[in-house]
Amino acid sequence: TATNELIASLAQGNQGLSRPARYDRVNVGGRQGLRAMMTNNSSNGQPENIVLFTSQLRDGSLFYAVAVAPQRDFQAYTRVFDQVIRSIQLID
Repeated sequence: TATNELIASLAQGNQGLSRPARYDRVNVGGRQGLRAMMTNNSSNGQPENIVLFTSQLRDGSLFYAVAVAPQRDFQAYTRVFDQVIRSIQLID
């Protein structure tokens, strides 16, 4: 629910942001999390892919990280984005 609310909030300020077709379960700093893939057009009109990673913290708040890359280069960045997310340490 919190991830859906975050995406809705991001979409309010950005009408071109697509909604994710599904969420994938991922490891975010050793915790269960979600990954949502979206698309948009950058400020210069070029298509871009956006990956949103979320995980709920113990206090109920939502940790999130957003990764963005041009659509044509996205495959080159995917592995790096996943490595960064797995390397995060959440201390709460």
